[in-house]
Amino acid sequence: KDKIIMGAERRSIVMPEHERMNTAYHESGHVVVARLLPKTDPVHKVTIIPRGVGALGATYQLPLEDRYLLTKSELEDRIAVLLGGRVAEEVIYGEVSTGAHNDLERATELARLMVMQYGMSEQLGPMTFGGGQQAMFLRGSGLPHEREYSEESARRIDGETRSIID
Repeated sequence: KDKIIMGAERRSIVMPEHERMNTAYHESGHVVVARLLPKTDPVHKVTIIPRGVGALGATYQLPLEDRYLLTKSELEDRIAVLLGGRVAEEVIYGEVSTGAHNDLERATELARLMVMQYGMSEQLGPMTFGGGQQAMFLRGSGLPHEREYSEESARRIDGETRSIID
């Protein structure tokens, strides 16, 4: 199960002690935030053994029941958990590393979905912005597509996304 969910262990990677410690603090940051926030799934497993393609560690949360809908506060708590590892690095070391790359991608994607698809923006209201018209096989292809909203809306979307992440 762990191999499928988190990727195969890569025990052949020999990490220096200071990088293992950084990874341990990073993963513990996810755990602390997940334990403190009321609307997060329980932490199921934490590892600092490198897994998959790029993960040097992993914190895996498992829901208590199947979920089909998420509230705004639940999504905000998920974003906070994703950013918890980066914050832990900053608190312990006074600076951040590249270890939070995937966490930042996932948090930004969740915040953008909240603003652009789920209508969870205070500033933009219950509207969707783009994403519906381009064929699935073209998404992520790098091919240009017509944006369905103004430059002003794009700036406001970026601002709201930034606000959620902050």
